Amino acid sequence: MANDQLTVHGETLDDTLIASICFVGQFDEISEKFGELAEGIGPYINGKAFTLYRGGNPETGYDVEVCFPVSQRVGKGAIRSRVLEGEDVVCTIHKGPYRSDDKDKGIETA
Repeated sequence: MANDQLTVHGETLDDTLIASICFVGQFDEISEKFGELAEGIGPYINGKAFTLYRGGNPETGYDVEVCFPVSQRVGKGAIRSRVLEGEDVVCTIHKGPYRSDDKDKGIETA
């Protein structure tokens, strides 16, 4: 992966009310899940989208939570709201595709 595609920094996050969809699947499903989430909570989105990963692998799928900060609790279908507790975190921002035939462009998962 090229260095200009990845930034890493530390920050302190405050408690944040989020709406999210949790699923076990592949990285290429994330865009669809964000679309489903945004459609269900549109007027309440109160910040930038982010993803939480809890492990997994290509064979069985990855445990993923797609999230938006929201201005009020929203619950509908697969969408759930909760308070994401603040803490010191390390943030990684990747600009580019999840997968690529070019080893310098995608995220390596193995």
